[in-house]
Amino acid sequence: MPGLPEAPALTDERKDEIISALQKEFNSHAEEQAQEADPPSHLADSVSEYQEEYWSSMDDSDKYDWADRNGELPEYPIEHDDEEEHEPLDINPTAESALMKLVNSRDPKSLWAIADSAQGKNLLLGTSWSGVLNLKDKQTMDRFHAYVGR
Repeated sequence: MPGLPEAPALTDERKDEIISALQKEFNSHAEEQAQEADPPSHLADSVSEYQEEYWSSMDDSDKYDWADRNGELPEYPIEHDDEEEHEPLDINPTAESALMKLVNSRDPKSLWAIADSAQGKNLLLGTSWSGVLNLKDKQTMDRFHAYVGR
């Protein structure tokens, strides 16, 4: 251009530095903008399909764990009606007393001793006993499977 001094020629090294600086700045700006970008519309249309596919591929214990972690398990209120007096069992008084002590125990595994007794089922039916089956406890699950298998 007339009146302007001629610009010095760029070396290959200087050109590479300029290209590198522009690429770095472009990538930095693109990363910042990506955080605010909406996902492509075709993804939004198929999210429910992906979720259903993922859920159906999970086994029951994984589904239960997910529901437990995310507070999705229902909670049922425990009714504390006055316990009815139980009818005397056809066993000796010492054994009955021991079983009744187990019924009122706070140890969740005391139920096992009751269930193993001949009158355990009848004894439990006369109470408001309730509990939770811990699916993660191997000993509990082994006993559960043995009990159900009877």
